Amino acid sequence: MPDAAPPEISVAVMCHPARREGVAELAAALRPLRPRLVWDPDPDAGPSPLRTAKLAWSAVAPGATHHLVLQDDVAPAPDFADRLAALVSLRDKDAIALYVNGNSPHNSYHVRRAAVAGSAWAPLAPAEWVPTLGLVLPAGAARGLGAHLRGYPDDFRDDDELVAEYCRAEGISVVAVVPHLLEHGTGPSIAGNDGHGHRRATVFAGRVRVPPERWAADAGPDSCPVRHVPPPCPYSYSYSVELVASRCGIRVLRGFAGEPVEHPFSWGWREWAPLVGADPRRITGSFRDRAGAAEAGARGPRRHGEPGRPGVPGGADRTRLEVWAAGYLLGLDAARAARPAAAVADAPFAAELRMEALRSWIDSGITERDASALGESGTEDLVRLCARAVESGARERNDGIGARSA
Repeated sequence: MPDAAPPEISVAVMCHPARREGVAELAAALRPLRPRLVWDPDPDAGPSPLRTAKLAWSAVAPGATHHLVLQDDVAPAPDFADRLAALVSLRDKDAIALYVNGNSPHNSYHVRRAAVAGSAWAPLAPAEWVPTLGLVLPAGAARGLGAHLRGYPDDFRDDDELVAEYCRAEGISVVAVVPHLLEHGTGPSIAGNDGHGHRRATVFAGRVRVPPERWAADAGPDSCPVRHVPPPCPYSYSYSVELVASRCGIRVLRGFAGEPVEHPFSWGWREWAPLVGADPRRITGSFRDRAGAAEAGARGPRRHGEPGRPGVPGGADRTRLEVWAAGYLLGLDAARAARPAAAVADAPFAAELRMEALRSWIDSGITERDASALGESGTEDLVRLCARAVESGARERNDGIGARSA
């Protein structure tokens, strides 16, 4: 919208008395935006984000074109206000998520796929909850969402599922900005989510400096990467690759089966790779040929009694193979994505974004035992291994190999 007036964005922060000291710091980081602080109306009644969300989404300022609701435990990226206005100008009709959790079942994968494909935007899964740590809506939609939320009792608790329900019903597209403008705070969860594991951004702009034109170069109506998979792959839009507990799996979203999106089960990549157009034999072969050769060169000749080379199904090698499979499948998938002509995959910062997206995958996806055994340097080696796997998967696709099933 080059000739349009800049958006008028009102901001509401969902606040809890237990975080009162941090709220002032957050308000300062948001300047020149002037957030309205919306306090939990009944903080002693037990955790319920929904209770405060009803008020926050209804707090649209007069004259605002858009409304942003933040939770009080976020850390904004530098130049947050300027970047936010630029993003909203580019996608003024969409719901824009400024944060996606690094271990969400489908949405985090969508963000990683966008980062690898070179897209500044990631379409989020309609069946998964909408990330509400920081979300922007057009003002009219925000008011409608407030009314929608008021129709549910506070003990329903989870506002993010109701936001997804509302956006689906109203036909509002939900996209995440890549990289994210928010990071999650490190304190305990007021909402009772401490048991949800890793609570960090999939890829945070605060760790990678990107120019303002990053998003403008990739903001057309078709700018989100769309998967194109030839037959016989039946899951062209409804699967993700996950790395959980040091194991790679393929998570298929089967809405017709009535399965909850957050169910703890995924399907082994060896058995199910053919259904997403990949050959598991090529994955293991490329691991031995490429990852194995690289590590052998780095470590020198094998000594008597040394553990087997990568590809042997045991110990650290098994973890490396699982990480390789995850990266390979991600690279293959991202290479299939239809990318806009203005995609910035080759920009200087693009490689940094890809590495950050993979780093959060490793951080959230390997077991504590593996992380402890590997140490900081060993974990970073896994990130580099995953990056080589992404390149290998993309190369297979570009060579016309990965499109065939086994």
